[in-house]
Amino acid sequence: MLPAPENKRGPPGVRAVSLEDSARSLAADFDNASVRDILSVLEGVIPLLRSESVASYLQKKLDGLRSETDESERRAKCAALRPYVDWYLQGLQK
Repeated sequence: MLPAPENKRGPPGVRAVSLEDSARSLAADFDNASVRDILSVLEGVIPLLRSESVASYLQKKLDGLRSETDESERRAKCAALRPYVDWYLQGLQK
């Protein structure tokens, strides 16, 4: 499981993992990542989206993913959302 995205108010002495670190780890092994890890990273990406309509769309997709009970469907839906992780990482290179 990937660490949660950075929490600036974490306990003293505990290194918070940044969204960037979590996204890089996720991208490196996306096919084996847990749905929980994918959701965590995508939740961190939503506030960075410039378009409110795209952010709303992604939030609705994540809500649907949370309510899905069939594991193979959840994996398929996660795979369809991978471009958002890739987009975020590409933006870091600029």
